[in-house]
Amino acid sequence: VAWRAMATEAQALPAAVRADRRALAAIAAGHMSSDLCQGAVPALLPYLISDRGLSYARATALLLALTVSSSVIQPLLGHASDRMQGAWLMPAGVLVGGAGIALAGVTDSYAATLAVVIVGGIGVAAFHPEGARYVPLVAGSGASTGMGLYSVGGNAGFVVGPAVVTAGVAVFGLRGTLLVAVIPAFSALLLWSVRPRLVAAAVAKAASPMTGAEEADDWPAFTLLSAMVVARTAVGYGLLGFVPIWFVRHLDSSTGAGNAALTLLLAAGAAGTLVGGRLADRYGARPVVIGGMAALFPLVALLPLAGEPGAFVLCAAIGAALDANFGITVVLAQRLLPSRPGAASGIVLGFAFGLGGAAA
Repeated sequence: VAWRAMATEAQALPAAVRADRRALAAIAAGHMSSDLCQGAVPALLPYLISDRGLSYARATALLLALTVSSSVIQPLLGHASDRMQGAWLMPAGVLVGGAGIALAGVTDSYAATLAVVIVGGIGVAAFHPEGARYVPLVAGSGASTGMGLYSVGGNAGFVVGPAVVTAGVAVFGLRGTLLVAVIPAFSALLLWSVRPRLVAAAVAKAASPMTGAEEADDWPAFTLLSAMVVARTAVGYGLLGFVPIWFVRHLDSSTGAGNAALTLLLAAGAAGTLVGGRLADRYGARPVVIGGMAALFPLVALLPLAGEPGAFVLCAAIGAALDANFGITVVLAQRLLPSRPGAASGIVLGFAFGLGGAAA
């Protein structure tokens, strides 16, 4: 897939184009706020089980509803965003996502809780394709670097979400989930304030001489790229569940050691996303994509054979290799479907991720 996808790499913007850092930071902050909402729900489930007596089945159904509404429908919303060309979808999506998840702790029935979680998931889904579509427009010549920053913003959101829920519930009880809406509200205001910059970037892109020279949508190569994302995601989700248990049951380590290895895996992945994007902008995406994916096989194969010290080292290397091409694949997806960047982003960020999780 890398050999075919890289045929479109010549469409990258010239090096003289500067990034709009303020707009890029606003989109990354929006991604953090959006994924904060997703990270908040798993952290909320134990409190709903203990305080409201929810069964495990009902609690899991909330998580399933969030996954379907926030990920699986992303391609549809991405297709809609391609038609509407609306930068307003980003602040609106973040605001709706934050409000929906924030209300999960104050609803008075399970049906109402399920409904607000679905609404929050739809808000999350509305943000992602549009955010990914605008990143290359404001990132100048560093599209992959910009997408790396966008991705790391999402990683940060998954970390912040559980922290906000835990602090809010500890102080205010279940009504403390209202605090979940605070950071998304500020992010929505920030995104709205840079909306003129985003619109101007879209207009400049449409007026660019390169726009008319874009190739037709390459669906076969895009399908292969999406399959690679599914495979990478399956490996990632598998490791998220496998690593802590492996440390405890097979390496005779503590639960803390297992969680520390998982944290190292995620932190190295965030660093790999940033480094991979910068390397792709400087040396081309092909070596980063091929190198990262090729390195996964020996690294993962060695993990069950390693002792505890070696397992920590391997977790860091696996995390970096796993996510080195994360932002790059989104950029490539948009270049392979130049007439449908929102739908392309929705597929590789939402639908393909959902399939990867199911495969894991």
